[in-house]
Amino acid sequence: MLHIPVIRIVGYYCAFVQSATEHSCLISSTTLIEEHFYTNQFIAEFTSLLESEVPSPGHLLIAGDFNFHVDDTSSPDAVKLHDLLECIGLQQHVHTSTHVKEHTLDLLVTRKTDQHLHSVRTDNSLISDHSLVHFKLKVQRPANTMLKISRRSYDKMDGADLHNKLSLKLSNRPQDADIENLSYFFREAVTEVLNDVAPITDRRITNKVRAPWYSEELIESRKKLRRLEMKWRNSQLEIDRQIFIQERSKYARLCDHIKSRYHRSRIQEADSRKLFTIIAELSSVKSRSANSEPDNISKDDLPSKFLEYFESKISNLRNGLSVQIDQCDHTRLPSHILIKFTPVTVDNVKGLIKNAPSKSCELDVLPTKLLKNCIDAGSVLGPLLFTLYIAPLEDIIAEHGLECMMYADDSQVYVICNTPADVRSCLEHCIGNIRIWMKSNMLILNDDKTEVIHFSSRLKSDVSVMANLRIGDFDITPSTSVRNLGVRLNSDGFMSDQINQICRNGYYSLYRISKIRKLLDRSTTETLIHAFVTSQLGLLQ
Repeated sequence: MLHIPVIRIVGYYCAFVQSATEHSCLISSTTLIEEHFYTNQFIAEFTSLLESEVPSPGHLLIAGDFNFHVDDTSSPDAVKLHDLLECIGLQQHVHTSTHVKEHTLDLLVTRKTDQHLHSVRTDNSLISDHSLVHFKLKVQRPANTMLKISRRSYDKMDGADLHNKLSLKLSNRPQDADIENLSYFFREAVTEVLNDVAPITDRRITNKVRAPWYSEELIESRKKLRRLEMKWRNSQLEIDRQIFIQERSKYARLCDHIKSRYHRSRIQEADSRKLFTIIAELSSVKSRSANSEPDNISKDDLPSKFLEYFESKISNLRNGLSVQIDQCDHTRLPSHILIKFTPVTVDNVKGLIKNAPSKSCELDVLPTKLLKNCIDAGSVLGPLLFTLYIAPLEDIIAEHGLECMMYADDSQVYVICNTPADVRSCLEHCIGNIRIWMKSNMLILNDDKTEVIHFSSRLKSDVSVMANLRIGDFDITPSTSVRNLGVRLNSDGFMSDQINQICRNGYYSLYRISKIRKLLDRSTTETLIHAFVTSQLGLLQ
């Protein structure tokens, strides 16, 4: 049975639902009409309710007849409700008609980060002016599984022995082999040496990891608790039962104390990067990209599909570079054009490896940490060299009377727009010359990722709208909102998207902190509030 407490809100019934297993749910809610209400009053009271409920721990589901035509984008009431949900970080899941007059009135609302609601559908077969809304909840806890662990004992390995054997093995490489055969030889050589100095060992374990805060003190306390429990069950005396209950309460308090002390210490000692990782771990928040393997591709075929994708992408880039350059005004192009690349040296490769993150995966032939130990230090000047490489773009843009901001992988062109038609022609001509220079220097412009925005006041009704911008083979429609250095900018200058994003992040951070609040003291809680909530307000400046 799924328990659904009903909460009355200014003439509405809304249900807040929590569940621990998968259920097929059926909810039909009725609008109260005996009490007159105003939309602004409802929005104000509903906002107050959400402000108290959204930061609370646990999964959140709001279901009910809101009596707003949310499918009608021109309805002021629907726009207000949509803006409220968007600001707090909630999403609405019913997208079909739920009323005989072909409007969507009955809604299902969850947090955007929750993934427990699915299979939403409506049923209008009953005699009612409202449809039934069916959905499923899936928030079950997975069962323990057995894992097969395969690993190499690198800790017990002799580093000097590895270096000597690997050097001896690689010294016998074929001299006239191509790059593919050399890569195969390197992989086989490294694998053979590792099998000798650090062979793979297998063992099966239960996928149930003991918490790192579970100390020896708790282990001894639990043993004592089990002895008292067995004594009470054997004797069935009331005095033994009372002693067992007291010891159980003592054990629970000890667990809370040790767990809180452990996590408070981690939070206080962590730097800013580690702090985000700790909070995500404690609040059980996982990235949406985690476990996002496609369902229609088997794990055996997935590596080859990745390879085919990147081979196709590189092939398309090479084909784009070999295409005949469009005919444009070459007289406006600067004379300095790069014509060749300089081959990398051994020092360049060493520097690249030394400055790479010390991360490894199962597909690596040799762990990155071990590889770094076998080479000397080096340096990488990639970002600086790339900035110098694209420096001539500023001259091209200046030749067209435009201003620009240049970043490593993002270039922005600015112009005051008095007559949109003339500005559109100037921008297209400038970008056309940029495309010529980039093709001449072995670079390709991402036409489909280009964004255009026209800033103007929404208080002026006589402002001309800029038409689509033609870039390569794509027609770029001016956007109403773009991201610039992490800040969302709206074409009307009001920055409503940026404010909504900060509000969503703030509510979401409060929700995550509330899930671990019982583990924190006041000082640690203040640290987290400043790190995750107060820091967001600086983005408004």
